[in-house]
Amino acid sequence: MGQSSRCCFLPADPVVFTLYIMPLIQQTRSVSSVNSAVYGVSWAHKRSGYQELSEYPVVKQVVDAARRILARPAKRKEPLSSVLVRKVISRLEKGNLGDLQLAALFSLGFFGFLRWDDLRHLSVDSFYLPIPM
Repeated sequence: MGQSSRCCFLPADPVVFTLYIMPLIQQTRSVSSVNSAVYGVSWAHKRSGYQELSEYPVVKQVVDAARRILARPAKRKEPLSSVLVRKVISRLEKGNLGDLQLAALFSLGFFGFLRWDDLRHLSVDSFYLPIPM
């Protein structure tokens, strides 16, 4: 047999580790996979008495870059329209007593408390009060 070669895996070189992270960013498209890799190797370093890999500036920079690259914009939900609420309530009104209770709670919650956007746009001119003569 030939000579046996010894290879030292710990401590990992921060630059080599960042080269490992780069394709991970491109392949997985997930920040959690990058975090898992960094925290896993950092844990192994800590258990072995070495400096954690996540403490190195180059690793911190690559992880921050991954967060920025893979960040997804927040998807804002569409507000619930009163037309949809009326459709739901009209379907619930045809059901049993439990459905009627749910319809009452739903309408009270929506029309009583959740319509702040409509209330916010009201002005004095929005009201018409007839004066009896």
